[in-house]
Amino acid sequence: MPEGAGNKDLSSLTSHEQDVLIAFLSNLKPDNVEVDYDGLAATLNLSTRASAHEAWKAVQKKLFGHAKLSSVQGPRPAARPQALGRKTCFSFASPAVVLQFGKHEKLFHKEALLQIPYFQEKLKNMTSTATAIKRLSFPLFFPESGEMLAKWVYFQELAYDTHEVTQFGKGEASDAACTIFRAYDLAMHLNMEDWANHLIDLLVAIPSDHSWLLACFEEAESHPDHNIEKMELLIVSKLAPLVRTYGLFDDSHEGVKTLANKVSQGGVFAVILVQALAGQQSLEEIAKVNKCAWHVHDKTEKCT
Repeated sequence: MPEGAGNKDLSSLTSHEQDVLIAFLSNLKPDNVEVDYDGLAATLNLSTRASAHEAWKAVQKKLFGHAKLSSVQGPRPAARPQALGRKTCFSFASPAVVLQFGKHEKLFHKEALLQIPYFQEKLKNMTSTATAIKRLSFPLFFPESGEMLAKWVYFQELAYDTHEVTQFGKGEASDAACTIFRAYDLAMHLNMEDWANHLIDLLVAIPSDHSWLLACFEEAESHPDHNIEKMELLIVSKLAPLVRTYGLFDDSHEGVKTLANKVSQGGVFAVILVQALAGQQSLEEIAKVNKCAWHVHDKTEKCT
């Protein structure tokens, strides 16, 4: 946009106008100046593209006076994951907090993180006028999980939508599943149950394939102290139909055999669990063959 004598300081913008500016910048398309006005409308919870364009024109006029306004409309974008609820914009005045994932850093507004109970204790001594940047480290989590956290915190948006993941091929499914799994791990660490539940719904929708099931199971094994029991149960439940098809230790299907071997390392109960999930007989059918299937007869006669 052109510069001129009419340019104003950002402080001249109202809180709503600052929100419009933030939303506008976040919806610029990479490598060009096209604007995703559908995305801008969604971010601001407006009903039409025209409303989004009018909101941006008002901000331009406030900042640049009578300088020529941008006429860029931007083409209607391809399908993208939709936000799951009303999004919240945050003003420039909020102090900055850096979350570090490995060597990668992600900048958040303090007031955005305070929506999450986990951070309320961590940031309780950080004043609203603090100028020093607060840093919190999450060395066991991946940078892409931090990106997904930002999408959820600011826009209640997921990296994928349910329909999209059902169409993934084998390689895409494996990559997406691992990314979702890692974000789920972070969500559970932060006690963000709503986000975690939406993430696990995405994994439910991904077609079962031994490659991504194995990859996710290995991820779960690498963090045995993390609270991901529901995720592990989902993985085993999705494994069951594959085991029914290929057998628990069938040499012809290496992925299932490898995963079954890993499960077996957890003890006899884990093997029994997988076998039970893989079984096609009803409880009545099992009892008809073995009346004592669930009985204990250490000191008593078996049933006849």
